[in-house]
Amino acid sequence: MQFPLFHLASLLPFWPPKERPPKFNFTRGDDVFSPMDMVSMKKTGAGIANPTGDMFLLPIKTYNETEAEYQHSMLLSSLGMAVQQTHEFTLSDRDSVFWLDSRTIAHIVHIETEDYPYEKYNLKALSLDLGL
Repeated sequence: MQFPLFHLASLLPFWPPKERPPKFNFTRGDDVFSPMDMVSMKKTGAGIANPTGDMFLLPIKTYNETEAEYQHSMLLSSLGMAVQQTHEFTLSDRDSVFWLDSRTIAHIVHIETEDYPYEKYNLKALSLDLGL
């Protein structure tokens, strides 16, 4: 059994619409939340608490629109104190930060070299004395 209406529909010519829709542009401004605002917001990773649990490290990525790349940083903050102390320091995309003990942070800094395939790193230790 054939469907004659199906054959008739395939024979109808296609006419494009007479009016084209206006070209779409994102609206930007201080009072508008644009997609670029969403992309440039800070993105946090999982916090890493020290062994005693009174401080933590929080990795943060922020998109920089002018350089078209992410900037990495690490937030160090105290917990459960009368005055919360925070400090943010910048990292390169290949740096690492981790706890050595409850008051010492290790920072592995990647050094850019021309000696491929060898890579160089510096290990820095940051002792935290908060006057406790």
